[in-house]
Amino acid sequence: MPELRDLELLVSLSRHKNFSHAAADCNISQPAFSTRIRKLEEEFKLPLVRRGNSFLGFTREGEVALKWARKLLADAEGMRQEINALRNNLDGKLTLGVIPTAMPFAARVSSQLRRKHPNLSIEIHSQSTRQITRRLNDFSLDAGIMYFDDADPDITVKLYEERYVLIAPQTLASGYKTQVTWAEAAQFPLCLLTPDMRNRQLLADAEGMRQEINALRNNLDGKLTLGVIPTAMPFAARVSSQLRRKHPNLSIEIHSQSTRQITRRLNDFSLDAGIMYFDDADPDITVKLYEERYVLIAPQTLASGYKTQVTWAEAAQFPLCLLTPDMRNRQLIDAVFEQVSAVPTVVMEASGFSAVLAQVVSGNAATIAPVSVAETFLALSSTVQFDLVKPVMTHTIGLSIKDQSPVLPMVQALRQAIDASL
Repeated sequence: MPELRDLELLVSLSRHKNFSHAAADCNISQPAFSTRIRKLEEEFKLPLVRRGNSFLGFTREGEVALKWARKLLADAEGMRQEINALRNNLDGKLTLGVIPTAMPFAARVSSQLRRKHPNLSIEIHSQSTRQITRRLNDFSLDAGIMYFDDADPDITVKLYEERYVLIAPQTLASGYKTQVTWAEAAQFPLCLLTPDMRNRQLLADAEGMRQEINALRNNLDGKLTLGVIPTAMPFAARVSSQLRRKHPNLSIEIHSQSTRQITRRLNDFSLDAGIMYFDDADPDITVKLYEERYVLIAPQTLASGYKTQVTWAEAAQFPLCLLTPDMRNRQLIDAVFEQVSAVPTVVMEASGFSAVLAQVVSGNAATIAPVSVAETFLALSSTVQFDLVKPVMTHTIGLSIKDQSPVLPMVQALRQAIDASL
């Protein structure tokens, strides 16, 4: 039987999809990591990983081994937790999948858990019900909070009823009192979560032709699909506002994704443009937009004794909720902590900023985020913002546009809106 340590390496590789990142996550060198994976393949007498100049994915046999690796690790972790619970010392990591609309409830649950079990680490992933179901089946999640009607009734219990409301800026809400009908709501310019969609080169070219013909009639419409790293969402909101003001018939779809995901989707033409970290993007199709500066955001209850600045070493002492280690933002933050020889107190992790911000608003933890995120989402009386110094951390955000000629009229409009938003 393979060692649990080797199974941990295999699971880490599936999470990071990169040998060097997975090795760093497991605190071993890349050569040692690769050697142990090869020895695991020799033990099984089967190829588990598809290799080229980089990691290309798992073989069919590797996917089977990965499924069982997750189950064995989950069972081992369950045994360890149950033994520790007998000593009233529950610790380890609880990994939750949560639909976006249930994030506030998940924040309350994690607050209760942390209060009763302070040594427990919590990782929250914002995902769809379908994604949560799949990850429960492959043992990469411990539990999921999702829509009951779409879940497996044999393993799902009802929690609460979700009621919907229309949320509108004051500028759009005049003439209404406390209620609107669904028919009235349909008349508002709406920003909604995305449907599952696909787009390829042929569709992109056909759409470009249609847009250019309409643009000649000063009637730019269609759908602009953007990939945006989580930390750039406030900037993307300003850009989309500029676009909608100038082109009211243009529909805008924004996907919160990592730089790696955005790059891949630009290459397969399922995105029109991406806003991401400049240093990680293709320099041939990317231009610099602005510098991202980081601050510490903490609940008032955790902020006593500090004025306007904290050092990174001091920030490491706060109970922190950060993005998960596979996100570039988290890797940049971890690099600074390593630079100042500080080990951060990470009590919770999440795959999206909505979950992170919910934890801060609930008073459970502090977080580290760009100034734009702090000012857009957390300018509250219950939270405090501190400049992070020693060192001051900045990173360049860039705009990548898919390599397509001629350039879509709505992409040209996007560039104009970005210039107006800077």
